[in-house]
Amino acid sequence: MTLAIIGAGMAGLSCASQLRKAGLSPVVFEKSRGTGGRLATRRSVYGGFDHGAQFVTARDAGFKAYLDHAAGLGRAAHWVDPASGDESWWTGTPGMSGLVKPMLEGLDVRTGQRVAQMRREGPGWVLSLETSEEQTFDTVLLAVPVVQALDLLAGHAAAFPGLESVDIAPCWTGMFVFDEALPISLSVIQRAGDIAWAARETARPQREGDAERWVVQASADWSRRYLEETPEAIRPLLLKQFRAAAGVILPEPAHADVHRWRYAKVERPLGQVCLWDGALKLGLAGDWCLAARVEAAFLSGRALADAVVTASAS
Repeated sequence: MTLAIIGAGMAGLSCASQLRKAGLSPVVFEKSRGTGGRLATRRSVYGGFDHGAQFVTARDAGFKAYLDHAAGLGRAAHWVDPASGDESWWTGTPGMSGLVKPMLEGLDVRTGQRVAQMRREGPGWVLSLETSEEQTFDTVLLAVPVVQALDLLAGHAAAFPGLESVDIAPCWTGMFVFDEALPISLSVIQRAGDIAWAARETARPQREGDAERWVVQASADWSRRYLEETPEAIRPLLLKQFRAAAGVILPEPAHADVHRWRYAKVERPLGQVCLWDGALKLGLAGDWCLAARVEAAFLSGRALADAVVTASAS
């Protein structure tokens, strides 16, 4: 079986690593230059910014085991909630993208290769890359945000009813550096006005650099309101909201950058662990199948891999 996975975030890599354990050899296509999806780390001369998912938690035994494994490899660490002292948070090391690195071993992951279209041809699928190159596979698995999956599915979306009902909220994220430590007692601010989250990066375990850098994420409503604004317009607006949330006078940042996540947080999931059509040899996985949690992406990817393995054995 030739098998392609589109998307190298937690769901796609969880699926791929599970398939590899079963003796299959998936090819993973990722449009970005790196892996991890929303488990993202932005590098800068000041140090890293974890500007996507902020932490993960684990309830499932399999995901707990994976995090323990990643920790043993130096890719994950406990991050104690500074407000409650709760030790249930996990963070990737040296950045959030580190959480997926243990799954990459032995995988054929092709970064910087965007799949622009896919079409059914005979018993297989032809993937058209943005470079105009075409490749054919027996089976295709989509591990991307549901809106992007719908675009790729085109006329085959009817095989998976309910996709249009999934809602995913956007998020504008700011990355700010200050010349000196800010007079903010807590290193994490949550749900303060139009700010959903703000965190001092150096408060995370095993972070490089000592620059006073903050990741600030706007609420879903605020992000929707300003979704189509330019980054230049968003920077001062988001900084203003951060000042209000912090409740202190803040100096002008020495560095300011923003990132728009169009598909950041699942608000209404599909309610199924994954989707698989054995006749079409086509499947879908992602956190949007289950819940707004990184663990949901991990479980969805593994479930899809199990469905493929079961089908190939029958």
